[in-house]
Amino acid sequence: MQGDSPIPTNEEEMTSSCEYIQEANHCMNNYTDKCTTPMVRELLDVFMGDSNARLNEFCTAGSEMRANFLKHAGCLAEVYPEERPCFLDLQVTIEKIVDKSTSNEDRVPILCCGYNHFVQCIHGLIEPKCGAETVHYATEMFDMFATTMPRTICSNFKEDRCAQILPAPGTQPQGSQSKSAVARLLAAFLNN
Repeated sequence: MQGDSPIPTNEEEMTSSCEYIQEANHCMNNYTDKCTTPMVRELLDVFMGDSNARLNEFCTAGSEMRANFLKHAGCLAEVYPEERPCFLDLQVTIEKIVDKSTSNEDRVPILCCGYNHFVQCIHGLIEPKCGAETVHYATEMFDMFATTMPRTICSNFKEDRCAQILPAPGTQPQGSQSKSAVARLLAAFLNN
């Protein structure tokens, strides 16, 4: 995911990206099967829905989903470098969520506000350059990887409340110095 743009824009790049995506998906499924309880697996099935089937379609040469992706990929790749501030704000939000000083009751609101801010930030960059159709498609792709769960759970969190609980936009993340493994993983993705 590092570099000027991790978004594949042709069949060869799609095949290469899909190898990594499928490897990561296999790793996650393997971990889930071996290291979680039957109840957790059942909950994951409910929330993940048909994401494995959609991922397989995305990675199948000649599929409609793959053709649609490649139709929008050029513009998405062009916009990607401008999205860094959106990802940094998300990173700061994740750092706040996992911080021990954050109460359990505040974690879901912070997560939802951060998620909604991230989506608005990304859409605000994509729409002027790529159009509403690409924004719609980007949302579908995000749902494929992250599932519709965040959008469903977080739809009622409004911006006025979020401004009170989120770190200010532009706050610098701790990055690789964070105490959180999740935040450090995101820092590796963002190369900070």
